[in-house]
Amino acid sequence: MLKIVVFFAGAVLMALEIVGSRLLAPYFGSSIFVWGSLISIFLAGLSGGYYAGGVMADRYPSPLVMGSFLCLPAIVIFLLPLVSAPVNRLI
Repeated sequence: MLKIVVFFAGAVLMALEIVGSRLLAPYFGSSIFVWGSLISIFLAGLSGGYYAGGVMADRYPSPLVMGSFLCLPAIVIFLLPLVSAPVNRLI
């Protein structure tokens, strides 16, 4: 079960990188600097999430904790289209 969750989480992250570039392109273009920034942010988020997930897995080794740990990013991803345009205009 864990391997399936990891596979689909990776697929969703790859799709989100493409969606992120599409959301940023109207405001910042599609240059190498935009792609480099986008990939850097994703890698930093992944490393922070891996660290936090490892700490949580050591403290609370339960499938319920893992499931709830995956729900928080899902909520953030769901809200992303609502806040992307105002944030991009602000920047």
